Amino acid sequence: MLSKTADVFATSLALIKEENVAYGVYRDYFITFYENKHNKVIDISCFLGDSDDNSIGYLNLSDCIKNNIEKYHITDYELSEGMIHLVSGAEISLLRDMLDAIIQILVENDVHGASYCSECGKAFTAGTKKKIVTVDGNRFLLCDNCAFEMMEQAKNTKPDAPVSVKPSIGKTVLGAIVGGIIGAVVYALLFMLIPVDNDDILKYFVCLAGLAVGALAFCGARVVAKGGYSKAFAWTVTVVSVLCTAIGHYAGCVVFAVRKYADLSTFKFTASPFFKVVFTNSNDLRFLAAGAVIGICGAGVALIFLISSLMKKNTVRDKVEVSVTTLK
Repeated sequence: MLSKTADVFATSLALIKEENVAYGVYRDYFITFYENKHNKVIDISCFLGDSDDNSIGYLNLSDCIKNNIEKYHITDYELSEGMIHLVSGAEISLLRDMLDAIIQILVENDVHGASYCSECGKAFTAGTKKKIVTVDGNRFLLCDNCAFEMMEQAKNTKPDAPVSVKPSIGKTVLGAIVGGIIGAVVYALLFMLIPVDNDDILKYFVCLAGLAVGALAFCGARVVAKGGYSKAFAWTVTVVSVLCTAIGHYAGCVVFAVRKYADLSTFKFTASPFFKVVFTNSNDLRFLAAGAVIGICGAGVALIFLISSLMKKNTVRDKVEVSVTTLK
């Protein structure tokens, strides 16, 4: 969804609005506008020609855009044969000024706008329908022949495979352990919050903190190891999450049992040694087993969701997404 300010901006330019993008003709140039996190992106579909044949024109345009980088907070730009791609961190209030400035640069450099096909550079004749061809989110304003050729080319082109660096096993283990330990500590400390005189149901809910252990182990591995998905990554994070959840649950049970059975007047425990305190009562022993299962299942649910999301990012698409509409 476009933000409220972006929606207002698109309306002010009389652009056609869709769910995450707006496009249309502004000052005789076909533009596409969308947001990418905190940045605003504007694509201007126009014919620049081959960079080898028109190197001076490309250089002049690039220099003119560079002169406006600081003024309009342009963080990235790219010139191609049929499009100018601009990324800006400017506020919406400044974005129209940036667009006007760039269009003025195009006019001064004799770069034709929406009256010409952005692929072949030929003028649209009277009565000719202008085609908007969308290829993987990039919109081009084309004539019938170029639209047909681009669609055929896109259908026969395989999309680029996502670049994925396999994470280091050592770093994955280290990151998962650090995140898992943090999660286990949080898990155990939550047992400090359970009233000792009303522990029947509440302590089972605390076991859902296994979700946090799994998530923190995953995040720790991702932050330290970086890289994409691999089977070794998934198995490492899973094993570490299970172990840390079990340790955190056992530590939490000890904390709770100590609070429950401690002699507050002498600070001595009725069970000895210290770490065997949870084995002195059948109810505590039952919770030790049942709660561990709940906690580990919680960690598993978190990992299934997070690892599935990571796998989707690495999925290679079978074909390029392409569509065509007529500019009204």
